[in-house]
Amino acid sequence: AVVSTQSGHYGRGCYLCLFISLLLSRSLSLIPCPRYFYSALPRVMLLGLPLAVAGILTERRVFNVTLPAIIFVALYSLLPHKEVRFILYVVPLLNIAAAFFMKKLWDKGILFRCAILGMLLANLLGCSVFLSASYHNYPGGSAMAAVHKYADCDQNTTVYIGNYAAQNGASRFGEECEAVFERRWNYIKTENLTISTIRGFDLLLVEPKEVTHYNPTHTVEEKFYGFSRIRLKPTPPFILTEKKEVLYLLRSKSMKKEKSTDCDSALIPLL
Repeated sequence: AVVSTQSGHYGRGCYLCLFISLLLSRSLSLIPCPRYFYSALPRVMLLGLPLAVAGILTERRVFNVTLPAIIFVALYSLLPHKEVRFILYVVPLLNIAAAFFMKKLWDKGILFRCAILGMLLANLLGCSVFLSASYHNYPGGSAMAAVHKYADCDQNTTVYIGNYAAQNGASRFGEECEAVFERRWNYIKTENLTISTIRGFDLLLVEPKEVTHYNPTHTVEEKFYGFSRIRLKPTPPFILTEKKEVLYLLRSKSMKKEKSTDCDSALIPLL
């Protein structure tokens, strides 16, 4: 896929891209090879994974269907950089194996049917908890949307996006003003800038530990919270998703206090 896509884009064979992706892959933290099997897949499939394994081991046809998925995960395990999204494509095939074994259990009687329903409810509960954690795991997106409240889109504005914000949702998709007003806003993600340089930006998205560096020139306008941990309680609701402060939005003291109401009307002729 890498070779065909890149070759079509550049109009010639591009095997260098495959070489770089597979042989020169590097990561700041080298994750152990079997991580996908003992960590990623169990978190993605929950109780569906043991059912899938049982289906693969008990039926040759199921094994033949899921073998490409197993090989796919094994090959990706050789790369040092690992993310769950890299192997999500194998989940439908593994679900086939799980469904096959569930059907065998379902036909064995009422007790097995109750057990299957219990497993499905447990999976639904687990997915709900993970969904809540994921929902709060990208505070950079919320912070990126908030910066546009503090200046007109047609006003020259500089925004510094810190490393944490850039890694957790502050992407180019949130650069609303740049797309409309031809780079009147500059969104900067450059790393290793000095504190004195960053103090020259109008708006900052930085971590709480960095705020004290900019107190002389900026004020804290908003705080954004991200996922911290899952906590169990003896009383309802029994499971809580705890959050913590992860991002601050700072505004330069030299900026005007309120955003003009003319920004929205300026957009009307362009819609």
